[in-house]
Amino acid sequence: MNKTSTGRSFTLQSTAVVFLLRWCYIVERNYKYINAVAAEMVKDMHWYPLQNDREKNSVVLGKKEGEMLKLVILGTEGGSYDYAGHLFRSVESYMEKVGCTHSKIININIIEEIPGYCRVYPTDGPIEIMYVAVNLNEGSVQGEVPEEHLRHVLEKYLDRDRLERHRLVDITAAGRGETKPGCLFTRIILLVNFVLWGLMTMSGGSTDTEVLIKFGAMYGPLLAQGQYWRLITPIFLHVGVMHLAFNSYALYQLGSVAETVYGGKRFLMVYFVAGATGSVFSFLFTRSVSAGASGAIFGLLGALVYFGRKEPGFFRRGFTGNLIAIIMINLFIGFTYPGIDNFAHIGGLIGGYISAHFAGTDRKAGFSARQYIYIVVLTTVIVAAVAAGKWLYRGDDLAMYYRARQYVEKERFSQADSLLEGMIERLPEKEELGIEARYLYAYSRARQGDLETAIEYAGIVVENHPDSHNAHLLLGALYLNKGEREKARTHLNEALRLNPGSEEAKRLLKDLSDD
Repeated sequence: MNKTSTGRSFTLQSTAVVFLLRWCYIVERNYKYINAVAAEMVKDMHWYPLQNDREKNSVVLGKKEGEMLKLVILGTEGGSYDYAGHLFRSVESYMEKVGCTHSKIININIIEEIPGYCRVYPTDGPIEIMYVAVNLNEGSVQGEVPEEHLRHVLEKYLDRDRLERHRLVDITAAGRGETKPGCLFTRIILLVNFVLWGLMTMSGGSTDTEVLIKFGAMYGPLLAQGQYWRLITPIFLHVGVMHLAFNSYALYQLGSVAETVYGGKRFLMVYFVAGATGSVFSFLFTRSVSAGASGAIFGLLGALVYFGRKEPGFFRRGFTGNLIAIIMINLFIGFTYPGIDNFAHIGGLIGGYISAHFAGTDRKAGFSARQYIYIVVLTTVIVAAVAAGKWLYRGDDLAMYYRARQYVEKERFSQADSLLEGMIERLPEKEELGIEARYLYAYSRARQGDLETAIEYAGIVVENHPDSHNAHLLLGALYLNKGEREKARTHLNEALRLNPGSEEAKRLLKDLSDD
């Protein structure tokens, strides 16, 4: 008797355990399905989470399309219907908050049996409710699903193997852009920035103006002479390690979020357009050498502000407001402290916001004809702005000096001399640009064999700027060519004193000694 009773008790306990395990498996499988569908909707379809209740196995997602508010409720049998009724009572106030006049609620239930009520329930008011049932055992979806992509996702995770491989995702964090699955291009840009900074450091230092110009920093006079690559190259260069560190941190944080919500193609479009518009603003409104990713980073700020306005609720509460505060604080600092190219920031911000508007927020969609037209229009605007900048630089002495340098390098000496002679007449001998113009004129005349004129103007440079290594070196070579050995030796020794590493001065002095 006891043995029978004990055996029956064991059988009942085993049955209970098996039932409990099966129930736990079903609950876990149901939530895994809900989590997988919701994660893909948030990541790829730009729905944003309104509620994620693990205990009740329910997730509520929202999406604003013009004046239409769409809500998707994913839940298990019974719970989501209760929540739909609760949500219905407050949805009108939420519609008013996000500026919508009508709403569509899609109630998706994970159930054991497919019922007969999977249909649309029209209402006289601005809210429409649709019911969809999903049976994981049978692998079926019943009911009208208004979006083809959504139906595809619902059917995709009916595959048991695919669902088994899914790892649970924090839906709330994914909705805030806190996960960073799509930051490949952000990391590539960071790598390029670090590599170029290292190369500049080895070439003389990233704070050296000549090194910055050599590597492609924004410099109006050179851009005006046709070096148009300077619209893009400055966004990869940084002045000193702190500048690199701050911009790298900002780029990683903002770039990761922007690349996640926009996708790689649109992220690159926003980043480079913002960088170019920042460079254009710098070209038009400043005359100094500038470099840094700040303009492009401000563009990312503008793009994220646009996304926050276009998809309200996607980011956590206050995120867009914080971005605007960061923008205002940084612009204020830029106008307050010297040495900051705030025009590049403003240009990048405008370029990023406008680019985001035309790029759109659907990361999966291809570029439309309208977007290609935008690219053409934007390119035209940038070209027109550069042309306007070149017009502004037409009488600029610095721009003329660099143009004369280009003529000398191309051995177009008569055109170079014409520009330089006009500058020499206007610019005093003691002014820095006046000294540079006279040295270049002396070099040009020397290349043409006019030694007397070359010596005259090189001498003027040495008289007004005795620490000019190049002028002493040029005079030494000219006197050596004329056979005036002592004068040549004097200037070559001075050139070597000013620049002990000058191989040319050492070579010419060796030629003197050998003779």
